[in-house]
Amino acid sequence: MNIKIEKELLKELGEALKNEGKEAARFILVDFGCSGPIFDIEFDNVKDNDIVVELEGVKFVAEDKFKPALGQIEVIKSKDKFTVKKKSCGCGC
Repeated sequence: MNIKIEKELLKELGEALKNEGKEAARFILVDFGCSGPIFDIEFDNVKDNDIVVELEGVKFVAEDKFKPALGQIEVIKSKDKFTVKKKSCGCGC
């Protein structure tokens, strides 16, 4: 799992996690589109069998079963919510 996130957004995410009393930003599967799986983010705690990646003290986690699908993930903020930038498949869907 390779995570791309702007430095300021990473700091903001870390503060938001602390304010919510959570340990990590969890990547969750929300749908499956023509370009593959679509992930989102929720605040959670680290669980057994999680993949854990830590960037400057901020933990990102996902269930181990999603490891093959995660690849490169770009974290963005949209409408005051942290989310994952959707991949474009190039086919117009």
